[in-house]
Amino acid sequence: MNAAANGGTPKIMRTRKLSADMRARFEMLENDLQHGLVPAWVFGSDPDVYALERERLFPRAWTFIGHVSEIPNRGDHLLRYIGEDSFIFIRSQDDRIRLLFNACRHRGSQLCTVERGNSEKFQCPYHGWTYASSGELIGAPAQSDAIGGLDRSQWGLLEAHKLEQYRGFYFACLDDDAPALADYLGDSAYYLDIFFALFDDLEVVGAPQRYMWPTNWKAGFDGFGDDYHLITLHRSLFEIGAITIPFAANILGHHLITGGGHNITISIAPDDETALWGYPQEVTDKYSFDNLDPLQADLARRARVLVGT
Repeated sequence: MNAAANGGTPKIMRTRKLSADMRARFEMLENDLQHGLVPAWVFGSDPDVYALERERLFPRAWTFIGHVSEIPNRGDHLLRYIGEDSFIFIRSQDDRIRLLFNACRHRGSQLCTVERGNSEKFQCPYHGWTYASSGELIGAPAQSDAIGGLDRSQWGLLEAHKLEQYRGFYFACLDDDAPALADYLGDSAYYLDIFFALFDDLEVVGAPQRYMWPTNWKAGFDGFGDDYHLITLHRSLFEIGAITIPFAANILGHHLITGGGHNITISIAPDDETALWGYPQEVTDKYSFDNLDPLQADLARRARVLVGT
């Protein structure tokens, strides 16, 4: 990413030119997709492909950042990431929720190194530039002697101005030309409601559980959206009785293309006997179906697995 010296939002850099080899690969990819094929290199470890994804994909997509319940108090903050870039997700002292680029405007040193905390200000460990929780630059040691006529108002932390929420879930995008979050989600929001509209007040408990594998980032999306592997990989769960729903019935479901590059896979219970499967009664007793239309309410009761991108 890059940004003008007078602050603002992190800017997307689109300076990398495609090599002749890369252009040829993408042309072949487009042709393969038309025939329902995906070449292996898409899921490979080519650093040039990953660099392009970091440059042209991650900053332009709406990325999930966190839930409002994770930062309930002024000064509460979390470290969150867009691609490999670190951001401070914070409720500032003026009670606004912000997403600040976690880099000092002087030399780019990382300001916040803890995953969770509460702070009124952040100080750079290199030269001591100090920023308020709003991102405003409020101090620089020996400013007049070391820097001269520094206009602090022009050197606050970079902020992701495209920060929007849906049912308390905050998403951010670094592309000024990107559509609004509601337009980006499109019809996917209808299916998000099946889970997140069941409760009037959701609360995130604990820190995120993060797992790291030396693999392509797209492999996870591909696996979670794949039902075909149930027949082999998860057969033992049926054999030992951990899943009591008949095997043939459990793999029934629908694949939905909801537009905007999103898709939903939903497995639906065939009858009411297996409705609300897998959820303890103390949880289901708190469900409120009043926020859903009749079809959504039926899906919420009968959906066993719902995943999407």
